[in-house]
Amino acid sequence: MTLDQVLTFFVYLHHQVISTGRENVVHLHHQVISTGRENVVHLHHQVISTGRENVVHLHHQVISTGRENVVHLHHQVISTGRENVVHLHHQVISTGRENVVHLHHQVISTGRENVVHLHHQVISTGRENVVHLHHQVISTGRENVVHLHHQVISTGRENVVHLHHQVISTGRENVVHLHHQVISTGRENVVHLHHQVISTGRENVVHLHH
Repeated sequence: MTLDQVLTFFVYLHHQVISTGRENVVHLHHQVISTGRENVVHLHHQVISTGRENVVHLHHQVISTGRENVVHLHHQVISTGRENVVHLHHQVISTGRENVVHLHHQVISTGRENVVHLHHQVISTGRENVVHLHHQVISTGRENVVHLHHQVISTGRENVVHLHHQVISTGRENVVHLHHQVISTGRENVVHLHHQVISTGRENVVHLHH
């Protein structure tokens, strides 16, 4: 089998980690470099942590320089213990033409004193690229802090950038920060910013910066 035939195959990475003990540390580090044409890379991660004082780190770096590449990143994290810290850091660089990048994150945190950080950086310099960022965060515990930071830089023509955020916070003394920075220098760009924030607790602080 030649190298070109190998590159046209599908690559699947499936990870499932279940941690129920106390003071556990789980590290997942993935690096995928795809330079061929018509490659498909799937990254699927499911982490369930029910113990106390657990720390889960997810770090993904995907570099795709070929044409007609499709990269899917799907993450689902459920944390029900107390004093858990979940970090999600994603960096995607796509320089080819006709690339499609999907980032879908769902985080459910029901414990007390949880901290959830979501940091996304997407740089797209090709033409006819479509970038979708969809985030849903539900926090029902007390004294939770949710930070959402997004930076999207699009310099190509005919780019479409969608940012959709839904945050529901029902606990007391919650702080929700939404910070978005979008720089678009190409022609015929369409930028959609849709935010929905529902806060029913007492002493909540909501900051929206655009």
